[in-house]
Amino acid sequence: SGSQSILLWRAAARNRVRRFLCDRCTNNRSRPATRPIPRSSVSAVRDLPGPHRSSSAEAQAVQQPALNLLAVELSGELRRSVVLQPGSVSLGGRAHCDPDGLDHSAQIVVEVYARQGRADFGAHVHKIARDALKLKLLTDGPLRGYRAILLFTSELAASSYLPTRHSWLATACSTYNIEVRWVALPETLVAAVERAQVRQDITRPLEA
Repeated sequence: SGSQSILLWRAAARNRVRRFLCDRCTNNRSRPATRPIPRSSVSAVRDLPGPHRSSSAEAQAVQQPALNLLAVELSGELRRSVVLQPGSVSLGGRAHCDPDGLDHSAQIVVEVYARQGRADFGAHVHKIARDALKLKLLTDGPLRGYRAILLFTSELAASSYLPTRHSWLATACSTYNIEVRWVALPETLVAAVERAQVRQDITRPLEA
């Protein structure tokens, strides 16, 4: 009859719907779940290959080459071997000071400033003043009588602190017998430091 045909059609339709839903559930269980990657994670991965904007790794990397060049010059001047290596000097108690370059045999202590270009403004003056203070502390105390050298790797940077300049810091270096010198680094090292200075400039936007 007509009513029986309708019931059979409805039953068949329900069965088709059940099979469709079962097949869909099975496929979803076998497929691995995926979640969107947080934007912060993408940024972190993108930034991994390069150094942090404020990293001073390049400046630290040129310290020993600069000390080696100075040692060659001093060896010629003094007619004796000079070897400058990072050192650590006790100031009594738990305090200590770590100069960039030290040769106890030749009695020379050195602080290195690696910036290329002008260094007579802002934070550069403060850093150089700290280096000069460190040298003064050492040569007035445990390294009394040592030759103190403030070493630059740029002639322009060094020129601001020569005795002929009339700034308070240049006068302080001259008054306290802190010798201001500079050495010419290989072009590859100069270029690396200059790239780092561009990266560290907070007035410049970060590259995408």
